Amino acid sequence: MKKKGIAILIMAVAVLGLTGCGNRTLDSYSDQSLVWHSMFMGKINSIGMPDSWGNWSGIWGTLESHYHVTHEDKNMTSGEELAAFKSTVNNAPDIGDVGSSYALLATQNGLVQPYKGDYWDKIPSNAKDSDGNWVVAYYGTVAMLINKDVVGDNVPTSFADVLAGDYPVVMRSVDSSNQAECVLLSAAIANGGSETNLKPGFSYFATLAKNKRLTVANDDSTVYQKIYDGKAGVAFMWDFNALNGRDYMVQAGSGSKIAVNIPQDGAVKDGYATIINANARNPYGAALTRDYLLSEEGQIDLARGHMTPVRTDVTIPDDVKATNLDSSQYKKVSTIKNLAQWISTCQNLDEQWESTVAPYL
Repeated sequence: MKKKGIAILIMAVAVLGLTGCGNRTLDSYSDQSLVWHSMFMGKINSIGMPDSWGNWSGIWGTLESHYHVTHEDKNMTSGEELAAFKSTVNNAPDIGDVGSSYALLATQNGLVQPYKGDYWDKIPSNAKDSDGNWVVAYYGTVAMLINKDVVGDNVPTSFADVLAGDYPVVMRSVDSSNQAECVLLSAAIANGGSETNLKPGFSYFATLAKNKRLTVANDDSTVYQKIYDGKAGVAFMWDFNALNGRDYMVQAGSGSKIAVNIPQDGAVKDGYATIINANARNPYGAALTRDYLLSEEGQIDLARGHMTPVRTDVTIPDDVKATNLDSSQYKKVSTIKNLAQWISTCQNLDEQWESTVAPYL
């Protein structure tokens, strides 16, 4: 086995002349070349793609098996990922997974390198950068993870229902978290706001805070724990995170007290895109990762983690569909229509939160 491994490395260097990307684009490499280069580099370093998010644990296990590489991830928000791309060179991550507006922002700041790959033509035009700098692999929709023991008989199906209740509510902090930003936007839309007017969203959460009903957490694990322990009745988060939380409670034998609903008065759907670091140490592994995620097998793997695949031509197995929410819950969902405008709206969002909501927490 050792001799075989050494032979592979020698062949990779001799045949491929491994010296990094240089002036070549990733799309100029054949699939086999990408595999050889990635194997030589050995490890894929990702950020924002942790085992606790969707089905990344299963996906990374498949990638490691397919391409004989190892993998390491650091859990970060979308904003933190861009900061890491910008500040690291010698210890640069290879690939990140960010909300679509952050993907556009990374492209505008020259933090990424393009790769279209094998499935480019299968991706809707509004889910990718025309040059291949980012490509959406899946979507999340704002949802509610609900502890029925806490909320009682009136299980909420809207932001209005939650506001009318008297139970505690928990969400992630609005500090470069794409998930939290979309929760805020959803609350704004539910109360007459829009992508350019988030005041109704701030007012909504300020009201909850004034009534001592709102808790803001710095990580998803704290959000989950408050629902599990009965210290909060509702958590606002992505549908795939809420459904994974439900799955955990089912496994723990307490699934009957958990419900997951999409707010019917303002839920927003947003895409998550892979971005390949301009200074990636193993861009070949990053390219292979993107290819796998956009393949039929990868799209089904994402669906196993309750993410909504970007490709509409992939048939999701019935057993996977059965674990997700009924499609009827998504009929009133809206999408972010103008990413550039949304980026502008989100400027200094945390400062606005600090001045309008935080004083009442």
